[in-house]
Amino acid sequence: MPNFFGKSIPRYSTILMDPKVAAFAREKLSLIYRSLGARGKKKIGKLTEETIRLAMAHSEPVYERHARSMLESAKLVDRIDDSLKGRSREIFSQVNQHLPDGKVLDNGCGDGNVGALLQRWDPHSRSVYLTDVYRHENISGLENAGLRFSHIRQGGILPFDKGYFDGMLLAAVLHHSDNPSKVLMEASRVLKKGGRLVVIESVHGIQPGHLKSKREQKLAASYTALSKEQQRRASIFFDHLYNRIFHYSEDPAGKVNLPHNLSTPKDWSKFFEKHGFREIKVEHNGFDHLPAIEYHTLHVLEKG
Repeated sequence: MPNFFGKSIPRYSTILMDPKVAAFAREKLSLIYRSLGARGKKKIGKLTEETIRLAMAHSEPVYERHARSMLESAKLVDRIDDSLKGRSREIFSQVNQHLPDGKVLDNGCGDGNVGALLQRWDPHSRSVYLTDVYRHENISGLENAGLRFSHIRQGGILPFDKGYFDGMLLAAVLHHSDNPSKVLMEASRVLKKGGRLVVIESVHGIQPGHLKSKREQKLAASYTALSKEQQRRASIFFDHLYNRIFHYSEDPAGKVNLPHNLSTPKDWSKFFEKHGFREIKVEHNGFDHLPAIEYHTLHVLEKG
């Protein structure tokens, strides 16, 4: 079944049949497991090869279950949870300067920690609202602290009036949405004219010159050496790993939606323009978060 943009979604075993993509996956899996606290070349190599073997040998649910069990046995799960807290701070530092005062919606808020940071930064001038298609266990505590959360359906209508918000954040939301077009139409509806939309997305089709620092270029070197389609397939593999194995749920209702609606930065820009948003700025954040190996761009948009 194709994704929203008409691109095929290959099986993970098919993705890893490409020697270049498999080599990239091994390189980055080793980096991820080292970042999570695995020590010793032999142990890291074993974790890496077992991940590849499970992905090649099993259906998606079986692969997820066995790979998660492997991480639990290796005692890496607590470090994964810690990394998610760190990711909230990273996203906050990337988006805070681009979001306005007034009413701001974190649409697809996850655990709500980014929204909480945005609220604490300017509690007198900014009112932050939270929405998501599932209710994270962390949300109740944030509601008790004064943040407002609304549970919405996948692709559903936001429970706010037209022009209600001054700003909105969509952090890694669109490629998880069954219909990104509906998400943007709703964003346009609830934003004021001239309202600010900040989008972070996982992208492919990246060239070596997109990143400024030598550190970022080095981290992305093996990715930019892949073709555009190989980058897309590698991103599908790691998007699944991060969202379905590192952040695992036995409950089907708790599993992150993965339609893999990945696109290039240029095509995202065209998509935003098609939905009435003027692009003010694009920033290449690169592989800005471990244990996720997903190349991110940040798009600052204004409603026309």
